[in-house]
Amino acid sequence: MDSEKRLLDLLPLIYQAAADSERWPAFLEQYQAILAARNIVLGYAAPDEDRALIVATGADQADIRKYHQYSCPWLDRLVQTNWRSGGADASHHLITDAELENTACFSEFLGPRQFHYGMGAAIVAVGAGPALLVILREKQKGPYEDADLAFLRALLPHLSQAFKLYGRIAALESDRRGLTDAIDLLSTGLLILDARGCVLVANRAAQQIVGKNDGLRIERDGLAAALPRETAALRRLVAGAALTTNGNGVHAGGELLLSRPSQRRPLALAISPLPQDELFPGLPGASAVAVFVSDPEANGESDGALLGRLYGLTPAESRLTTAMMSGDDLREVSGALGISYHTARAQVKSVFSKTGTRRQAELVRLLLKLPMQA
Repeated sequence: MDSEKRLLDLLPLIYQAAADSERWPAFLEQYQAILAARNIVLGYAAPDEDRALIVATGADQADIRKYHQYSCPWLDRLVQTNWRSGGADASHHLITDAELENTACFSEFLGPRQFHYGMGAAIVAVGAGPALLVILREKQKGPYEDADLAFLRALLPHLSQAFKLYGRIAALESDRRGLTDAIDLLSTGLLILDARGCVLVANRAAQQIVGKNDGLRIERDGLAAALPRETAALRRLVAGAALTTNGNGVHAGGELLLSRPSQRRPLALAISPLPQDELFPGLPGASAVAVFVSDPEANGESDGALLGRLYGLTPAESRLTTAMMSGDDLREVSGALGISYHTARAQVKSVFSKTGTRRQAELVRLLLKLPMQA
């Protein structure tokens, strides 16, 4: 079967699972059949523990728990290399057969279950927790080929986008019946578009942002930015996401910053394929694309407070993070907060560790790209 056709078959399952986590097994089972894998496990460490996931095919929960008791060298190396930026690799690229077979993980777990070769993917989604996909099969089937790994890497941006979407709709899933009313309760802007890019629904926050005509507006033929090149980029992302929703494309959407004539900080947009009629069944027309709009200048929960909720920062760390948005150096920030420079250094080191950043500029970029405030 052609790889693009297989990808087109899998993508709707991924985005359906973003709206309904009970659909992840359907994706895993179809992917398992494509790869002739013995076992696939998908784990997601959500910022909210109630939404954490662990889904598997070809293994029961007891096996999964037992597997977590062992250190698997190739998987450890994959995670260490790709945890911050995301990535995928095959086990035979990371460990030799002899090295693997000399581990407790193999002798006590993998070997007795006829598991040997594998692939893995570290899935990173800003604003959501990390996820890990692990694929295993028997030794006699041989290592996974480069084409299999390329196919997994093609899935990665869609898996990342799906977990972003999963996180953004978390606040709404508790009440599906009133969903189209509930979106007005979100403090982030949310626009639902049809396959042509025309707006079906804009929540109150989105209407307020668009009403200012400061970087984003709604035209007859879709969304538009202040600059023609940004309009073109936005519409390319929307068109690609719509094709993916309809099963005709492989585009994962993406993020975009829009310039503002007022010279205020850019609007942050996140564009994602939307499971057709899954999330908003009462809309007049077929929903195809979700556009989340964040205004960093808006009142409400500070960016630092939001980052704190997403990454488990303490209140003091959240206050420090908010203060660092000004671009002042750490001595100036510590003075403004009334804390010692030594304390500020300890807090910022903890913030960098929790958010996977290393410098103040990286942290500010992460804040600017936050897709939601809910």
